[in-house]
Amino acid sequence: MLIEKLQEQQDFTNVEKSIADYLLSNGFDIKNLSISQLAEATYSSPATIVRLCRKLGTKGYKEFRILFNTEFEESFQSESVDSNVPFGSNDSYERISRNLCNLTASTINGVQQGFDFVQMKRIAARMDRAESIKVFSVGISMYAALDFKAKMVRLGRSIVVEQDDFLLPGHALSSGKKTFCLLISQSGETETVIECARILRERGSYAVALTAHPESRLASLCNEVVLTSAGESDSFTTKIESFASFYATHYVLDCLYCWLFRANYAENAAATQQKGRVVDASHWGGEKSQQLS
Repeated sequence: MLIEKLQEQQDFTNVEKSIADYLLSNGFDIKNLSISQLAEATYSSPATIVRLCRKLGTKGYKEFRILFNTEFEESFQSESVDSNVPFGSNDSYERISRNLCNLTASTINGVQQGFDFVQMKRIAARMDRAESIKVFSVGISMYAALDFKAKMVRLGRSIVVEQDDFLLPGHALSSGKKTFCLLISQSGETETVIECARILRERGSYAVALTAHPESRLASLCNEVVLTSAGESDSFTTKIESFASFYATHYVLDCLYCWLFRANYAENAAATQQKGRVVDASHWGGEKSQQLS
């Protein structure tokens, strides 16, 4: 393996070690560098680079570059990414974009692998039978909830996603046994959401918790718990942003939407197409009116 040899640097000269370090630190850029450009970037010479390529078991720089790029891409795809600090100050644009890509994929895979599909079918069926749906959330997960609301509205479902924290307990008090309630809190300890969960429990409303912590207070107060564990800290003192937790929450909500859609697929497909035509007609009609005025 070329990358292993570059990392071990066995029998490398000081100049070759410097070239190896550059290759490992700037792996994504190598595919676009000629041997002259690489020599200039490493303060070496084309002859030195050719000697290194042959020492690594390739015929020359051209073959080395092809094999190195393939290995580097494969190794990076399987590389784990820190959920709290997915990039550093010296990372290239390409590395940052790939880190976020890997983080998204690994987060979603982790959540999906934790699904209990017997439970998920039960939750989807209960949501399908509900007269109304309410989502209780604060913070960054609110944006995932609003996207979920937009999708549900296009299905013709009655749904409430309150953005004012102060009003959330009021929506809990107006919930009944035919209300399907989703309570989102990564920590499971968000006080406003906990208060709503207590009210819903007293009123006998069906509540589903989306949280990373199955032993949290929120989990103990709800009928069902769907884990959104993403290996991410609950505190901004130890993380850059809520990348992974947002991906996890959004993925679960998208699954719930798709499962509900599937329950009456033909009817829902026809309804969304009809709504799409109405929206398009309204949109283009509005633009045409503006052009004429």
